[in-house]
Amino acid sequence: MKLKEAVSYAKKIVRDIGIKDVEDKTKDEYMKIFKQITKNKDGFLYKGSKSYYYKKKAALRYCIQQYMMLYLRKMNSNSLDESNLKKNKRMLLYLIKLYQEHGRNTGNCPVKTKSPGKSKRKALRGMATNWREIMWDRCSNDDYKGALAILHLTGARPSEIERGVTVIGDENSEFLEFVIRGSKVGKAKQNGQPERKIFINMRGLVYDGSPVDYLLSCVADSGRVVIRAKAKRLNDYVRRLSQKIWPRRKNHISPYCYRHQLSADLKGEKCLPHKISMILGHRSTLSKKKYGTSGQARGNTHIEDVQCSHALREPPSSPFGEEVASYDIGLRP
Repeated sequence: MKLKEAVSYAKKIVRDIGIKDVEDKTKDEYMKIFKQITKNKDGFLYKGSKSYYYKKKAALRYCIQQYMMLYLRKMNSNSLDESNLKKNKRMLLYLIKLYQEHGRNTGNCPVKTKSPGKSKRKALRGMATNWREIMWDRCSNDDYKGALAILHLTGARPSEIERGVTVIGDENSEFLEFVIRGSKVGKAKQNGQPERKIFINMRGLVYDGSPVDYLLSCVADSGRVVIRAKAKRLNDYVRRLSQKIWPRRKNHISPYCYRHQLSADLKGEKCLPHKISMILGHRSTLSKKKYGTSGQARGNTHIEDVQCSHALREPPSSPFGEEVASYDIGLRP
């Protein structure tokens, strides 16, 4: 293939793949996957589950596009000498061949293995009504005690706890306030609330050794405290604790199970749908459908109110229109 043809074809591939906004964390992950693919295409790309195959395919297409754009820019430079021009052409031809052999979207998945899945709903099946209290009582690691209390009361994402959740209140207050800086709010993922405030009614929750009692002891000095824990380490700790308590269970508790349980409890309380979405930190009212069912409800959430930085996106068929104009109405109907 001549240089002019290669450049023209590479530009067509770049257009076909399309420019996408990808977060820095995802870029790094895609680059690692791409390096593994280039080392062993058939042995790595076509092994594993379907979902992982599609992720690898997305990484391959994204990196092919990025490298093509890089080499096309270099070839447009007037300062490029003959040897570098040949090198860039060689790399461009390699990327074109890689795209032709492995990067096209054919509509067929060559991988037949299904991912075993890690459903959080399944993990809640058959659990005791007070499983969160059992987990709390058995938690002896002070590094994760505060994070476990946050999970228990607010259902915050582990990534949000890693960013830091601010707890505000004192023993004379009626409410305990949680300020959560949301995740999934980058350029590529605009599905989350940048910030939300959850107000917990402490009536009946303050007793010796309870999660609220622990948090009140943390805020006693200044009236506020920021609780943080690394998401990966928190996930590992919660799973280990679950395995220790219920060694014979197949599906163990993870931090996201708290989120599913909170959603289930809210649905069991007949909480307004858009309020559930706000508490979970969603921008869309449809997202809550993936979290818990009313049949899995196991208690009262004691959440009195919630405030979010953005209004919710409603589905097109909703009588409220595309945006909920007012989102400070009462929590329950």
